[in-house]
Amino acid sequence: MKVKPIGNNLFVIPIEDVTNRRIVLPDSGKPLTTIGKVINVGEEVKDIQINDTILFMTMGYQWVEDRELKLKYLVMDTKNVLGVINEI
Repeated sequence: MKVKPIGNNLFVIPIEDVTNRRIVLPDSGKPLTTIGKVINVGEEVKDIQINDTILFMTMGYQWVEDRELKLKYLVMDTKNVLGVINEI
């Protein structure tokens, strides 16, 4: 499935462990972290780019599953982003 976010929406993969520049997806039994890696942005998004690491609110997003790519990610509006993390 090929989907592009529209407007101010972002597609984000949550990050649990970013040590050694690795991205580890959290287990479904653990609480969701509020840090994620942006994988796609809508056309109205100005301050956030693909591959940015962001800090976001724990509410205000929707889970989406792409069965073809076997990937789960979050869809959220930029108003739920608290900031861009420059270095971890």
